[in-house]
Amino acid sequence: MSEPSVDKAQARWTPLRAGIGLALPVAVLALIPVLRWWQRRIWDRGDQVNLDGAPLLGEWVARAPMVLIVALVGAAALVRWWPGLTRSLRWGVLLGASWAVSVLWALALALPGGWRGLGEPLETEWEYLPLARTIDAPGTFVAGFVENLRDYPIHVQGHPPGPVLGFWAFDRLGIGSASVMALVLVALASMAAPLVLVACRALAGEAEARRVAVFVGLTPSALWVATTVDAVFAAVAVASGTALALAVVRAGAWGERPAEPRPASAGAAMAAMGGVLAGLLVLGTYGAALFLIPAGLGVVVLAWRRRWLPLAAAAFGAAAPLLMFAGAGYWIIDGLNATIVAYHEGVASRRPAAFFRLSNPLAVAIAMGPAVLASLPGRRSAGAWLLAGGALAGLIVAEATGLSKGEVERIWLPFVPWLAVATAAIPVRWQRAALAAQLGTGLLLAAVFISPW
Repeated sequence: MSEPSVDKAQARWTPLRAGIGLALPVAVLALIPVLRWWQRRIWDRGDQVNLDGAPLLGEWVARAPMVLIVALVGAAALVRWWPGLTRSLRWGVLLGASWAVSVLWALALALPGGWRGLGEPLETEWEYLPLARTIDAPGTFVAGFVENLRDYPIHVQGHPPGPVLGFWAFDRLGIGSASVMALVLVALASMAAPLVLVACRALAGEAEARRVAVFVGLTPSALWVATTVDAVFAAVAVASGTALALAVVRAGAWGERPAEPRPASAGAAMAAMGGVLAGLLVLGTYGAALFLIPAGLGVVVLAWRRRWLPLAAAAFGAAAPLLMFAGAGYWIIDGLNATIVAYHEGVASRRPAAFFRLSNPLAVAIAMGPAVLASLPGRRSAGAWLLAGGALAGLIVAEATGLSKGEVERIWLPFVPWLAVATAAIPVRWQRAALAAQLGTGLLLAAVFISPW
């Protein structure tokens, strides 16, 4: 695949689109001082936002850890060779390389915390792991989850029982070290990168997927991948969306009509897998409905093209985990209602909503990075818009609900891999500069910001 053909496919930037794209990162940089000024005004009134590193949760500290030299060398190597490799590697090798690059970059940004620091965020009093280590009977835990919710750590209160049971399973498998668990989380979360590429190839073509490969998995959000379960939620959401994208293609419901009619069962297995993964995500996070919008659009396409068997398979697959937990005594609606009550009675009641209307978008803009942000106005294929546009729609709805007041660099991580599909609009001749901006932002965050995750 030659560079000229790739670049020709992306010669779609009008001056207006380019201007808007470049203005978005500049606007973020300009608004951060405004937000900090607003925070000081709130402090002066004696109120709190409980977000000392606004718009991020953490602490801004001027430091220069020598260990980040390793990450700096890695970033330089990526800028030099990775864009070319994404065009020359065989497809299967590219998928494996994308996963490996994502793992290594997430670990590189976690270097300042050291090996022990990698797992420490998982063992704090607010997290799932300490509770998981106390569970003797998972069935009893599930049955009494809603009733005992207010006795659990704060992050457990904000989620269904799935994450705790996941850590319980790891603990019973003998993965007792929090640092080793963190490595497992990184490995699982980094699967989002190759899975995004598979979905993009299915719906938008390989050329577009290879352009996305330069950036997916290398957003500044990698800073939080090694230490938060939300990154695993992102991988599950992407896996569900990818399975449904493949189902749409295999059922002949996308693109040109197939020369021969497809059997009614075509795509049903993939649709069922996508549904099961969606159901599991619902048992992991109450934000699943928004994180699954790209997957949901695949369901809409199946319905629109009247592919009833794959559609039914997706529905039954999604229902199966929920019905299993309902049989064990946990009903998702009851859990959601209890969590909403706990949320409004907790720290959210002390956080001014208006402040977070600005803080939340700035935090997620930092997490996605300047290249993704600047590429959002660019033109791209319908398939790429289905993925990136679906995530953008979910992000807008999430902000409109007002149910997230801060910490969205972690909570909204599942949007970021799909948003990276927007980088398909970046021409080849701009890729190295855009990748340098992405990696440089991640390195800067690792050097001057200390996150609790």
